[in-house]
This record gives sequence, structure tokens and C-alpha cells, in this order.
Amino acid sequence: MKTLRNIVSLAVIGAMLVFTGCEEEQSTQTVSKEDAIATLEENSANLTASLQNMQNTQGMKAMGTLAALGEKNNPFDQTKATSGQTVLKSIQKAIKPVQKKELKKLGEQPFDFESHTGIYTWLGPGNWEKAPSDSIIIRFPADTSADPIENNGEFILADYAETTMTDTAGETVYVPTVIDAKLLVDGEEVMSVDWTMETENFDGTTILKSLDATVKLHAYTYTLSLSQSSISAAISVEEQDLPIMSVNMSVLMMTNMEDIKKVDGNFQVLNLIFKGWIEPYDMQHMEDADVTTREDMVAYLNEQMDLSAHVYNTGKKIADIKFVLDEDSDDEMFFEPVFVFKDGSEEPIENHFQELQQYLQNLASKYDIS
Repeated sequence: MKTLRNIVSLAVIGAMLVFTGCEEEQSTQTVSKEDAIATLEENSANLTASLQNMQNTQGMKAMGTLAALGEKNNPFDQTKATSGQTVLKSIQKAIKPVQKKELKKLGEQPFDFESHTGIYTWLGPGNWEKAPSDSIIIRFPADTSADPIENNGEFILADYAETTMTDTAGETVYVPTVIDAKLLVDGEEVMSVDWTMETENFDGTTILKSLDATVKLHAYTYTLSLSQSSISAAISVEEQDLPIMSVNMSVLMMTNMEDIKKVDGNFQVLNLIFKGWIEPYDMQHMEDADVTTREDMVAYLNEQMDLSAHVYNTGKKIADIKFVLDEDSDDEMFFEPVFVFKDGSEEPIENHFQELQQYLQNLASKYDIS
């Protein structure tokens, strides 16, 4: 579920640079800088509020309680192999925002579903009772502050399977191919996960063939569909026409079927939509180009993309998106993405999403059970 997590947690900054969109018509109107900034600030505040509302759903709260219980007194401690990764950690990682340091990590260790099946009932701190079952069922108090504390939560993992793949760092990782899970509170389903991934062998390497996933949290629904040529994803809310986020893009792979040549599509965040195209492979292989100075490198990066931000409901352009030199940086990341407004002025993209970034960082910290 790493991809799904990335869409949630890097939806603003990362998506502007990776998830892209169709070429704009020459007649597109561009709003003034003042109107552009007002739109960006309003959208950022609305997005933060929407994600906070989603975080406050009963399903997310109950999953947080289960994760906390499992961290302090893991129900699998007496049965898991010392090298195994627990299902609590695997599922929790699937729904929490990812941190930058984890971008290349999936499951570092395997999870043996069959050896962990059973009904685990929480009896008190550090005390779990186990009974036979073909599934993994964890019964626990969804609210540990209630008086009296009752096991009114039930997490059910009916099916789970995984395979090994090689990540971009050349490390072997364990990737789920099947997840069938749900979470109930007081007998009512408050969360469900349906995940199916297919792989195939290409020149001796296991690669993604297709992925379809749905995560439901009451009124909120995450959907994700991946193939070797397209990506589509969305976070939608019942009785709301405009999704919180959506992605639709085509992907052109290199002949090795591992590297991406070009991405072309769009990324919508409430009333903003980012459009353009990007060529990731050429960006990552700057050594093949005739660039020697930092200025040359930034110019080269901008030649490999064409990105812009628009108001979703009017189609008017807010700003272009470019890389510029970061004069205050001494490390390898000597450039930064900026909005280029109608009057030619520039502002770092991150300046307009600081409240959202802080929210995501706090959320990642809250649910980090690594």
C-alpha cells in the first residue's frame, strides 16, 4: 500500500513534480498573483480540514488504538518468528502517510499469514487470549478511555499474501499481493481494505502488472488502479461531487520496463488541478547531458517538464511550476520548485502548504510504529 500512502501524504508537493497533466490550450486565462495566492491559501486550508475530518473518522481512531495496543503488547509476540513483521505494522503502514525517509521502503521482512491465524482477544495490558481460526481476528477496546473498557473493536484479516520485488535501491522488499481486511466497532464496519496486485516476470525481474485497491473509511473512499501504462487514484466523499484528490495519468515505460520515460496526465486537489508532463528518466540521468554548472542543471531539469497549476472549476491558470536555484542551500538539493505567477514573480511552492505539511508530519509521527 505504499503507493496509496504516498498519494495521501505527498499529495501536494510530490504530486506537482510527479503526477502531471495534459497540455493547456493557448487561450487559457491566467489570474493575477493576488488572486492566485488567495486561491492557493484557501485550497490549502480546505484540504487540511478535509484530511483532519477523515482522520477523525471512527475507523481511523480505532485503528490508531489497535496500533498503540499492538506496539506496547503485541498479540503475536508468543507465536511470530523473530524475523517476521507483524500484521499490525503492515496494515498500519498501509493507511498512514509515509515519511520521506521511508519512500523506498515497503516491507523489509516477510509476514507469514498462515502461522499467525487465530482469534486474539485483549484481556488487559500485556495479556492476550488466542483461539483457533482460519483468519486473523483481533478483538480489542476501540476506546481505551471508556469506563468500563470493553472489547468493542474487531479487526479481521480474512486473506493476505505477498511477493518479493526489488526496489529502486536494489533491495529485496515484500509487497502485498492480496489484502482482504475490515474493522468493526460495536458490530458496525468502519473500515475495509480490498487490495489485489498482479506481477509478471520480465527478463528475470518481477515487475508490476496491475494493482487495484479500495480503502473505505465510512463516507471516505480511497481508490487506486495501476498498470504498466496508467495510474488513476482518488479520495472521494459521499454526497460530495468534487473529490478531495484525484490522479489520472498515462505512463510511458522504458524498454527495460523498470524506468519511466514520460508521465502525462493531471492531479486534482480540491479546487486546484495540476497539469503538464514530465520525463523522469532524463531528469534522473543528467550525466548523459552536457551540463556543467548549477545553472545548466536547473535549466536542463526545466526542459524535461511542463507543469502548471489551475483553478479546477474555472480552468484559469494560477501559475507555472519551475525549478530555480536555492541560494540558501549548501547540500545536493540546490534547487527548489516554485510557482511563477502572471507578473513573473516567484514563490517556493512549499510556502503555500506549510499548514498542510505540518499536519501530515504530525500525523505521520502519531502513527509511526516502525
